[in-house]
Formats: sequence, C-alpha cells, structure tokens
Amino acid sequence: LGLSLLWAAVGRGGDYGGVAERATALWEMITHTDRLAHSFGVDCLTFWIVQGWLVPDDMRRRGMEDKSVEIVARAVPFFGLVYYFLVRPPLPPSRE
Repeated sequence: LGLSLLWAAVGRGGDYGGVAERATALWEMITHTDRLAHSFGVDCLTFWIVQGWLVPDDMRRRGMEDKSVEIVARAVPFFGLVYYFLVRPPLPPSRE
C-alpha cells in the first residue's frame, strides 16, 4: 500500500501533472462522466460487503475466535481478505 501511494504521488514525475492536478482529474472523472469509474466503485463496494459477510461465517466453520483477524478482514477491502487467507487455520476434519 505504501509503495502504491508513493508511486501515485511521485512515480510518474511531471508527465501527468502534479498530485493536485491528478486528484482533481480523478474527482472529476468519478463525479461527472466516467461510467467505468462508477461501475468499478460499485463493484468494490459490493465485494467489500460480501467479504464482510463471508469472513465471519468461515471463521465459525474453522473454529477461529480471534476478533482482531476478523476486524482486519472485514474492515480493509481486498488486503484484509488476503491477510485472512494467510492466517486462517485449515478446516477441521469432517465427522462423517
């Protein structure tokens, strides 16, 4: 995340304008014209909501009770889910 923010701030130099100019252009694109930007925002929001709904269910199935993992997994879009996948235990054996 830090590297992405650094790249957004200074990575392209002056070829695309300063940070303020790019932020203004992004805001204009999101609020006025670009349907692709709107659909991307809706997709991200939908994924975040589904992620927040599925993680607690999976935690119960795996017997996890660490609330800090749940908070990170639910509150941080995408990267929270990646973190959760890295720290979750395997499923317990089925009792069939």
